[in-house]
Formats: sequence, C-alpha cells, structure tokens
Amino acid sequence: MSYLFMFFARLVNDVLFSLGNIQTYKGEKIKASLIRTIDIFIFFLVVSKIPKDDLFIVGIVAIASGFGKYFSFGVDEIMTKDDTFLTLVKYKGEKGALQFAIDELRRKNITVFSVNAHYNNEGGETLMLFILNKNKETSRLVKKLMPKSANIISSEAKEYR
Repeated sequence: MSYLFMFFARLVNDVLFSLGNIQTYKGEKIKASLIRTIDIFIFFLVVSKIPKDDLFIVGIVAIASGFGKYFSFGVDEIMTKDDTFLTLVKYKGEKGALQFAIDELRRKNITVFSVNAHYNNEGGETLMLFILNKNKETSRLVKKLMPKSANIISSEAKEYR
C-alpha cells in the first residue's frame, strides 16, 4: 500500500469519525452506524498495512490524522446550521454588582436569565445568570462585563443541518 494512499485513507478516517459524531448528535442512527462502519473499516485497513517497527509510516499516519482532524473542523462548519453559545455565570454576592452587566447585555439584545440560586455558607446570595448569545464576541463581552470573582462557563450549543 503506498504512502500516499495510507495518508489519504487516514485523513478520510478522521473526517468520517467526526461526521459520524455529528450524525449521532442529530439522532440519525442509520447514517451514524453506516459512517462508523466505513470509518472503522478504513482504520483497520490502514493499521493492518503498517509494517512492524516502521516509524516512518507510523509518522505519516500520525501526520495524516492531524490533517484529518483539521479538515473535520471544516466538515463541522459545513454541517452547522446554527451556533448558539450558552454562558453560565455563578456569582456569590449582591445582585447589584451584576446589574450593570445584565442591563448592558440586555441593551445589546442579548438574552439574560437571572436566578437567585440559594444562600451560600457565608450568608450571602448566590446568583446564576444564563446568557444565550450567537457569537464568540458576545461571550468575550460577557466575560469583560462580569466582576472578577464571577465563575463563568461558556459552552457552544450547535444545531446541525
């Protein structure tokens, strides 16, 4: 098996792996299963052709895997229908310290839900903010507006075609 074929097969293997994960996320059981079958077939085809102790070929396959992972981000981008970020902010303190940030985000038409979660051990309030936004720039704005003691977690919630 030629080096070029092994390189290309491993690259395709990584892209198929990501595509299978997207189909699984979408709940497309049959598509995900078929893609995974092809993905595993290619993987074992490549692995079985690597001669024992041939570090050059192992290196080629590893580099191909890196390129495959890189290209899988392109597949993900093509398959993404909608990108939404959910940012959670946990803050132990008075709501007044967050009010400016909440008002500023709402002025920019960013959805903010504020919840008084519970009282912490020190007797103060624990506030939770749930912020829905459409881009990374807004996530950066949220982090900039929040007090330094706020615990901020941002997660991408994608919807695929």
